[in-house]
Amino acid sequence: MITFRPPIKASYNAKKFLKYYNNIDNSGNCKFGKGVFSRAKQLAKREAFTLKSINDLVFLYRYHKNYRTRSKFKKFPYEDQSYMSWLARGGNEGILWAKKIKKLYGR
Repeated sequence: MITFRPPIKASYNAKKFLKYYNNIDNSGNCKFGKGVFSRAKQLAKREAFTLKSINDLVFLYRYHKNYRTRSKFKKFPYEDQSYMSWLARGGNEGILWAKKIKKLYGR
């Protein structure tokens, strides 16, 4: 089985997500499923990804317009769920890395 290591910047973005998540009031609107956490932790630790995991990240490219924090959340970016979701998947670096792997190995 072929595996791939995510780039350091993708790991940094996932760590940022995990750090920000600690600032979220869990009773609020910003909630994430177990899959988001497992993927963020995998990226943060730079663990190996399979092609299936890569495909999961590429699928989320459709949300690329959400990679910037909206102006109303500039002071507290961890309250912007779209931005947080993007960070959890490695941010721009993580998604672009996944797209590159998918293009090289197909599927």
